[in-house]
Amino acid sequence: MKVFVYGSGGQARVVVDALFSGNCFKVTVADSLGMTKREVLGIDVYDISEIDRFSLGFWLVALGDNGKRMKWQNRLASQGALFPVCVHSSAVIAKYTAIGDGTVVLAGAVVNAGARVGKGCILNTRSVVEHDCHVGDWVHISPGAKLGGNVSVGDLSWIGIGASIRNGVTIGCNSIVGAGAVVVKDVPDGVVVVGNPAKILRNNECQREVTTFEQ
Repeated sequence: MKVFVYGSGGQARVVVDALFSGNCFKVTVADSLGMTKREVLGIDVYDISEIDRFSLGFWLVALGDNGKRMKWQNRLASQGALFPVCVHSSAVIAKYTAIGDGTVVLAGAVVNAGARVGKGCILNTRSVVEHDCHVGDWVHISPGAKLGGNVSVGDLSWIGIGASIRNGVTIGCNSIVGAGAVVVKDVPDGVVVVGNPAKILRNNECQREVTTFEQ
């Protein structure tokens, strides 16, 4: 199966590695490069302006920024691209889960029974999405972060490295949970929470920017 990857940074490297782990993908990488050419894990990077040379088949958008990932997946979708689910060979996906188009599940991550994960998400290294969780679209669950059972995470939110979310808690849309935070009560839309127990630090200033991205 041939897959095109958009992006050439660190997120692209881990996505390409995840694709390689299955030994069944041929990978081409593209980015917005101008005249510069680079490589990702030995693969030459093409300028996205040359997209007409690519068959608009299967794509993965490998950008860590939730808003930019949304923008590019929607842009490519409008041109007819399709988006597989990318699962590293060491990840564990239970039966009776649902994972949306273009989501990547990286090394050692776990998605347990009854969980629903939206499109364009990143479930990063050794993250855990427990039973019956609902993760919205364009969410990033960072390395080592853990969602207890029945947790809900709104669209465009970001759960930081090593954060823990207690069973049944709701995280609003476009909110950020800081690295190592312990969240024991619901978090509203558009805020940054940190600490143990997690408390609101400030509004998420990226909230206004998200509304300007192309849909």
